[in-house]
Amino acid sequence: GASARRHRLVAFVADVDEHLVEAARKRFSPWGQFESLKDGKIDIKGGSDQLFGGKAPGGGTDMFVCKFKEDGTKMCLTDESSKRDEQVAVDSLWFPWRIISYLKEQEADFCYAAVLDSDMLFVRPLGRFLPLCAKDDAAGSLPDGSHVGASWDVAFTAYGPEFRVPWADDAAKVGRTKAGLTRINCGVVLLSLQRHELELARRFMAKWVHVSYQLLTGGERDNVDPESTSIWKVWQEMLLDEFRGTDQAGLVLLVCSYKIEQLFELLGWGPGKCRVCEEDVEASLAL
Repeated sequence: GASARRHRLVAFVADVDEHLVEAARKRFSPWGQFESLKDGKIDIKGGSDQLFGGKAPGGGTDMFVCKFKEDGTKMCLTDESSKRDEQVAVDSLWFPWRIISYLKEQEADFCYAAVLDSDMLFVRPLGRFLPLCAKDDAAGSLPDGSHVGASWDVAFTAYGPEFRVPWADDAAKVGRTKAGLTRINCGVVLLSLQRHELELARRFMAKWVHVSYQLLTGGERDNVDPESTSIWKVWQEMLLDEFRGTDQAGLVLLVCSYKIEQLFELLGWGPGKCRVCEEDVEASLAL
């Protein structure tokens, strides 16, 4: 019906039994579509041979390296863990990169795209974050003067003092970084596809993947000049552990337009200290 024409759920699958995929197609028809995550037209250097969703790299060792964390607990890793962690992190970039490929194949028929992790649990509808759509250049405002469509190009979630979860008594324990910044979450990212913004959405996703990859590798995998490599290593040391992942760190770097000295203004912790949490922030993708 009308809802099927207005909405589409696209699930990217990898290494899933075809019988299960076919059952899902029938269950979620007509608005559910299932696409292969392993698109031969895209390429990211590194990662496991099986790419995203494949089996973990083989091999093993009896040699463990142990160290004590800040909370006093001991963490022990095999000597291959670092390599495996990097492979997993590179593999995770295939998801946004595949979305870029998918968006290139689509016409500008939709107003928004919601990029979701497969393990997301919904407790409230997303619709209230998706304003009435502006379908063409002539549409600019409603009769009462309010804006048609979203005022933003990209939206994402961030933690805050009001955040409540069963596994933490204090919101700051899960939402505040070691340096006192607000942590962001990439489990839900909203993209505006209105008017001429489809191309912008693709550019954003491509830049996000590129920046995340550079942070992961410290710029060492590309033929870049030593000065460029050194700045990526600085950002890597400052952001990866602070924001607990390459996706989050890459998004943070884009939010501040590569000016990390502005992070406490943009992502400070607490009421009135996090501009990104309270208003639209203009950022530059160009480095």
